[in-house]
Amino acid sequence: MEMPESSDEVIAPLNNLPNSLDPERDSAQRAMRLLSGCVDLIAQASTEMQLLNAFCALMTVSGGYVFCWIGQALEDDSFKIRPIAQAGGERSLEGIEISWSSSLPFGGGPCGEAVRTGQVVECSDMVGSDRFNPWQERIVRDGLRSMICFPLNDVSRTFGVLALYRDVIGALPAQEVHLLTQLEKQIAQALLGLRARADHSQTESIMIRTATALSASHGSEFLWRLVASMTEALGADGGFIARCLSENPGHARLIAGVIDGERATPSDFALAGTPSEDLLTQREWLVCDDVASRYPAYPLFEKMKAQAYVAVRLEDFDGTPIGIIGVIFREPLLRSAVIRSTLQIYAIRVAGEIERQDADTKLAEHVALLDKAQDAIIVRGIDQRVQFWNAGAQRLYGWSANEAIGNALPESMLSVEDQQHIQQQLLDTGEWTGILRQRCKNGRLVLVEGHWTLARGDDKQPRSILMIDTDITERTAAEAEIQQLAFYDSLTGLPNRRLLLDRLQQVQSSRSRSHHNSALLFIDLDNFKTLNDTLGHDMGDALLQQVAQRLSSCVRSDDTVGRLGGDEFVVMLVDLEDAPGAAASHAAQVGEKILQALRQPYQISDCSYHSTASIGITLFGHEDMSVTELLKRADMAMYQAKAAGRDTLRFFASAMQVSVTARALLENQLRNAAGKNQFELHYQAQVKGDGTLIGAEALVRWHHPTRGMLLPAAFIGLAEESGQILALGRWILEAGCAQLARWQNKPLTASVRLAINVSARQFRHPRFVDDVYRAIRESGADPHQLKLEMTESVLFDDIYDTSARMSEIRKLGVGFSLDDFGTGYSSLSYLKILPIDQLKIDQSFVRDVQTNKGDAAIARTIVSLADSFGLEVIAEGVENRGQRDHLAALGCHSYQGFLFNRPMPASQFEQRLGQPFVSENMRMH
Repeated sequence: MEMPESSDEVIAPLNNLPNSLDPERDSAQRAMRLLSGCVDLIAQASTEMQLLNAFCALMTVSGGYVFCWIGQALEDDSFKIRPIAQAGGERSLEGIEISWSSSLPFGGGPCGEAVRTGQVVECSDMVGSDRFNPWQERIVRDGLRSMICFPLNDVSRTFGVLALYRDVIGALPAQEVHLLTQLEKQIAQALLGLRARADHSQTESIMIRTATALSASHGSEFLWRLVASMTEALGADGGFIARCLSENPGHARLIAGVIDGERATPSDFALAGTPSEDLLTQREWLVCDDVASRYPAYPLFEKMKAQAYVAVRLEDFDGTPIGIIGVIFREPLLRSAVIRSTLQIYAIRVAGEIERQDADTKLAEHVALLDKAQDAIIVRGIDQRVQFWNAGAQRLYGWSANEAIGNALPESMLSVEDQQHIQQQLLDTGEWTGILRQRCKNGRLVLVEGHWTLARGDDKQPRSILMIDTDITERTAAEAEIQQLAFYDSLTGLPNRRLLLDRLQQVQSSRSRSHHNSALLFIDLDNFKTLNDTLGHDMGDALLQQVAQRLSSCVRSDDTVGRLGGDEFVVMLVDLEDAPGAAASHAAQVGEKILQALRQPYQISDCSYHSTASIGITLFGHEDMSVTELLKRADMAMYQAKAAGRDTLRFFASAMQVSVTARALLENQLRNAAGKNQFELHYQAQVKGDGTLIGAEALVRWHHPTRGMLLPAAFIGLAEESGQILALGRWILEAGCAQLARWQNKPLTASVRLAINVSARQFRHPRFVDDVYRAIRESGADPHQLKLEMTESVLFDDIYDTSARMSEIRKLGVGFSLDDFGTGYSSLSYLKILPIDQLKIDQSFVRDVQTNKGDAAIARTIVSLADSFGLEVIAEGVENRGQRDHLAALGCHSYQGFLFNRPMPASQFEQRLGQPFVSENMRMH
């Protein structure tokens, strides 16, 4: 994305890399990781609540949001939004009321607006917004400052809302909002899929129970059995059938009812003050939540501790209300479509029973209801001829009822082989469930999930087959897409790390059954980062796609090409020659073929781009080795290819393992070095141009037991990678403060200001501020004489957290110097935000400052920036007078380097304090 013009452009020459402090990019990358994590959740979730709770946890744990919740927009006239899943802010929703009606007191917030409009709604300052007045006290209490709401939509409506909260004021970047919208759509689609499957399962169970209940005999006992069956089928705690009393208007009589499976005593009751009163003017009435509070005059609700109520009006053929059929729940009702449609079926059946219509009329009503079902419902005889064909069957297959009834199913819809197989299973077990690929009247292929039941007569002989067929074509395609996202790289279409590791494991597991060798090629593009930084990520993505195509064209169909991530690819060659030499030769030929293919120019947009790759190869097949070790060996070989000049390949060799072993030994020795007093601090002067001492930098040295004095370059990187930098950094801080305290008691050193280096990992550690306080307190050092040097990489994760930490330490009087300034992601923004005292010009710019105009320009810019912000500036790595003079001409008058002195132990450093730090070379002049 193109950045807007800003003052940061002043120092654009300082950096060829993108600004990692760009919150929009960081947030977009975080959103992309959330998008990937969401795909995993969808692939793993089997229930609605499992998916929603895991998703909310993902948004707070990995997404950086302090609070996330998902709410359901209730379908009744309360217009409530009921939270159904949340993470973070455990008490934030306690007893809270939220509505999606603009006319209600709690409906003016962003969540209500998102449901009403189906649009994303964001608030960058919740405390300063009148829209949050009803919840202001809680918002302040929980530290919520900004939020964004996403509507959860199906095809025709908004059924819920996703709300994300942050503890900082400000709007999210547009790119993050866009990616979060995609994430919301995935969750909504997955949620609808899970609900559709749950609804289908519930519908199937209800249909079977309904078919049984509705086919029973007539009479008053029938109604009791029917209401009990209905209540159980719908999962309700109570159910009832009541008839309006024409002789006593405004009253009804309970003619059949159950509560917790027990029959309720028939009685008359007044409709006033009950939800049944609303059914005099409405065809159905729904209360999703808190029904007992809404109708306090009806004691049954309070007695049952009822929460939800669904009822349908019973009507005669003229549409005149004759009664009520309904169910009561002790839990809130989040979705009611299946219940309401099923009640409609029962309502018509019961109304028919009350009116004592003949069997033909009742059958016609039942058929009409079945026609409303979305699934295809078909009844055919044992002779294969269709006896019943509902509207759902016509919608799915295309044949009308007139065309289907009386005829056998077309062979294109059900082959003879499938028909014989299924019918035999029906005769054996009475049921068949499975998936069929069928061709409709118009030739379209559909994937159908069938649930078929064999019906027998009173003589136990087969009479007919009830077929309920569900079109799962779209659902199956969606599941396939989820599978694709879970196991394949979305950019290149290649197997991702998960699938690649699985295939590697399979090959490893089968090695005992095969005598063939296999090979693993680890491929890393050379200088890919430069392309991304100079031409943009879109160009980088286009290159990766073309690389994937070329790699696939270089291998056989049985081989695997996968993308590990970034610009790293892996090729697995299987069934190579038995002899290791021949297998290695084969792998090398493929590797050379790949190198040649990747050397060819790439046409990206209107640009021709050249790229190369480095390949590491390891053979496997006869050695017991983990997949992780295989990748590690190939990776090591790839780095050998990089070291050999790139655009080449290298095989893993035992020498690499020797190097790894030596590194492991050094790591172990490093771990014990502090306890054996092998570390020592040396000090290098920081001076003015005339050699006047203004400070010193503490630099660690390691007295290795066998290798002698080691400089930091030999072990600091290892300490960083192994995590030992925390303990080492703490030792340096404590030893430096102790030395500073000793110098404070000597006249010559009392004014020395000591600089101590702090690593990024050390600075980010939760106890770092405490470590600084403790080192100063226990040593007695004057904090005003202490300066902490940090590289720019310390600043990139969270600029505000960094500022808070620095400010806390600054309260003691400790100063901060920004080391290696100009080599990383230099930005004016953190110069304005952070309490920095000094900029340090990196020695890479000092080295050629006399001859390289670019280095001189960068040094001049840094001096100008320091002057503009009122900061000190010092140059490191000054080795000759020419460099010093040139820097002085640019405005830099403080220096550090071999021109003045090399780092030395404290005792030698103190001996030099009696004279200016000027080299013999300078004195001759």
